[in-house]
Order: sequence, then structure tokens, then C-alpha cells
Amino acid sequence: MAQVKKIPSFDPKQLPYWNIYEKEAKEDSILIGGTMAGEFTAGLSGGQRKILLFELIRQRIRHQSELLLCLDEPFAGVTDDFVPYIVEVLEEMRAKHNVLLVTNDH
Repeated sequence: MAQVKKIPSFDPKQLPYWNIYEKEAKEDSILIGGTMAGEFTAGLSGGQRKILLFELIRQRIRHQSELLLCLDEPFAGVTDDFVPYIVEVLEEMRAKHNVLLVTNDH
């Protein structure tokens, strides 16, 4: 495994939806960033942000029912290893809610 060469100064408060973590007092327990070719990359990729948002939605609707959920291309931008997770969560959502998926096939 490659060693991380440097970790830059990074303000996670600039990330989308960070205010949610602050409201829930979880901001100190979340690590932001990752490594690519041994270099630290601050922030989340588009696919990682989508997975994070998907999980936030899942948690927030867990105790509700009969909602209309409109999801715009939930598989776009995520790697293939996350597809089974998304399918599992969609099935869970479909059991209690009305789910509308927007997709674009070329």
C-alpha cells in the first residue's frame, strides 16, 4: 500500500451539505478526503458525494412511509462496486415509498 505523501490544509465546511453534520454534532468524527496514487486528495468525488447523499436520504426517510422519492440518475458517477448497495437501498425504499427513477440511456 502506498504511503500518503502530504495532507494539505483543507476546510471541510466548504463541502456541500456540511451544515447537516454540524447540526447533528458529527463534524469532528468525519474524515474527508482520500488517496489517489499515494497523494492525499481533499474532498469527495462526485460519486462519493452521491453515495453519501443517498445514505443521508435513506436514514432520514427510514421512519416515514408513502413518500414520493424522485431520484435523478442514482447510478451515474458511482463505481460498479457501489451498484449492488444502491440496488439494495432502492429495494428497501420501494417497499415503503413510491420511487421515481430518472435515467438517460444513450
